[in-house]
Amino acid sequence: MSTTDIRSHDDTSYWCGGMEKAISRTVLIGPALMVLASLMVSADVRRLPGDLDWVSEPEGTLGVYAAAFLVSTWIVIGRLVSTAAPRTGVVITLLGVAGSVGWVYPFAYRLVVADLVDGGFDADALNEVGESGGTVFTALVLPLMFLGLLVPIIAGVAIVRTRVAPVWSGLALVAFSLVFVTAQAAYVFIEVTYPIACLLLVAGVAGATRANVESSTSP
Repeated sequence: MSTTDIRSHDDTSYWCGGMEKAISRTVLIGPALMVLASLMVSADVRRLPGDLDWVSEPEGTLGVYAAAFLVSTWIVIGRLVSTAAPRTGVVITLLGVAGSVGWVYPFAYRLVVADLVDGGFDADALNEVGESGGTVFTALVLPLMFLGLLVPIIAGVAIVRTRVAPVWSGLALVAFSLVFVTAQAAYVFIEVTYPIACLLLVAGVAGATRANVESSTSP
């Protein structure tokens, strides 16, 4: 092996080790930011009036960052599941990353709507646009948003079946998606159901993360 090959191997090893630490340390940031975003709605922080009360500027900002950091979350969860179900673990990570990208849209959209209202645009007209579903190009983003709800269910069921983490953590992930839909789609007691959903996500990921740390440190 040449000196160049050895250096390249060392650089790759350093990169892998650095990424391993970075992903492990950021796995809970996304879920935690989701909780903070939901509390902005519950506390009525900068929520727009009238029919646009589903828009909260701080929620939008925190949600965008939460979606970005959820990439780390699904990498770790997928890797954990892959120890017992390799193909399922890969699916969880790939779909989880795609779903995280999709979740940027609804949170960023809240910021855009808030900016337009501040700029003098008619609030009722903007609400009608939001409820209309947008153009065909907007509709193309919906599958990615759907993946953000599907992946926790897949991961939760996988954890329950493989026992790679406590069963309750898998159930918490499944419950997150169900309660989140109740809050955001059905708009049922959103001030209560939204934070509960996000806390379920934190609980599920925390339980799985602990199992991942224990498995990686065991001899």
